[in-house]
Amino acid sequence: MIINLATAPERTTTVYPQEFKHLVAGRVKQAVGNAAGLKNFGVNLVTLAPGSCSALRHWHIRQDEFIYNRPLAESFLW
Repeated sequence: MIINLATAPERTTTVYPQEFKHLVAGRVKQAVGNAAGLKNFGVNLVTLAPGSCSALRHWHIRQDEFIYNRPLAESFLW
């Protein structure tokens, strides 16, 4: 399956309280799983500006999370 990233809107909003929002400023998220039609598994493409955090420390009780860290140079290969 080829996913057209243009169909996955970019989102820069956050639900973090005001005092933490500056930590994720510069983060752009795309719900790639939604664009692929996935229903039971979330896949997000997160692009970070230098110095930005992808998320604050957190944990999940009923779900897992997988993170793949791709160097910027590879972003032009796919």
